[in-house]
Amino acid sequence: MDERKNKILSGFRLCILLFIAVILAGSSFYYFYWLKTPQYTVGLIADAIKKHDIETFDKYVDTDSILNKAYDDYFYVYFSKDPFMQKNPVRNLAEGLIKLAKPMAVNEMKAEVDSYIKSGEWKSSSNEESSGEYSVSKNNSDITEKLSVGNIKFKRIKYTKVDGNKAVVGIETDKDEKTENTVIEISMEKQDDDTWRVVSIYNMKEYAEKIIRQKSE
Repeated sequence: MDERKNKILSGFRLCILLFIAVILAGSSFYYFYWLKTPQYTVGLIADAIKKHDIETFDKYVDTDSILNKAYDDYFYVYFSKDPFMQKNPVRNLAEGLIKLAKPMAVNEMKAEVDSYIKSGEWKSSSNEESSGEYSVSKNNSDITEKLSVGNIKFKRIKYTKVDGNKAVVGIETDKDEKTENTVIEISMEKQDDDTWRVVSIYNMKEYAEKIIRQKSE
């Protein structure tokens, strides 16, 4: 049961890895932006990850909001796009179980994110190995290779769309000669002190579809 659960949740975990990897890749660019702009905040988050500064990370990243929304988006795509689930007779049952599993799965992923920010290593209490260590890249090595997760490099902030107290920042990555440039969009909200906080991965469904497609190949 644990093995099956990990297999289903591995794509969700990989989406979060992509988010962290893209933010981390842009750790040196933000000095070029004005203070208290969405772009500058992205740089502060990257620095917090590098320095294992969980307090600063939590100040500018609403992990609970990101994971809850990401979970819903990922499994919406999973049940509508995954070839195995298209005509599966137990699809309705599986959808119900996924909804029931959400609180536990999100809490586990949050613990993994917190552990990574603090230590720089991915861990999971649900892994079968006695060491308790869980590497998202290792356990999805075929997919991470196809998506070139390990080769993600920050290219630029492609665009920032601000609408009052909300903003969407498009972070363009430059991976390698075999893969096209990619834009990960993050949603941000302005705080009372005029700083910004990430609340969701805006184009999560797009990345979920890509990961699910790679898993089925």
